[in-house]
Amino acid sequence: PSRHVGIVYQNYALYDFLTARENVAFGLKLDQTTLMQRIFVPWTLRKKWQAHRQLADDFLVKVGLEKAGNLYPGQMSGGMRQRVALAQALILRPKIVLLDEPFGALDESMREELQVMLLRFYQENLIA
Repeated sequence: PSRHVGIVYQNYALYDFLTARENVAFGLKLDQTTLMQRIFVPWTLRKKWQAHRQLADDFLVKVGLEKAGNLYPGQMSGGMRQRVALAQALILRPKIVLLDEPFGALDESMREELQVMLLRFYQENLIA
């Protein structure tokens, strides 16, 4: 995985100690701040982190988890965790997303809905 390559693993790859919102925003936090900023002057990053959380909320809405932002992975079903992992991979707007059976834990209607969302996401980002 890198800035331009997102990966959605079959086993979710979420941090158990972060909420769904924090898991989705985590990549942005690492991508747009330095370690020195996060350690020595974190108070200067509050507005940026607030924007990250808002964008994470937007991505949670896209995957149908608008009310799950404050849940920890242990409080979510397998399908919910998989959708959080998908949002986590897409939030950095990678050029390529590698998928390892990301829809296996989802029911048929949610699987189809997320496949359509994924196609739309890439159509919008290829045009923009």
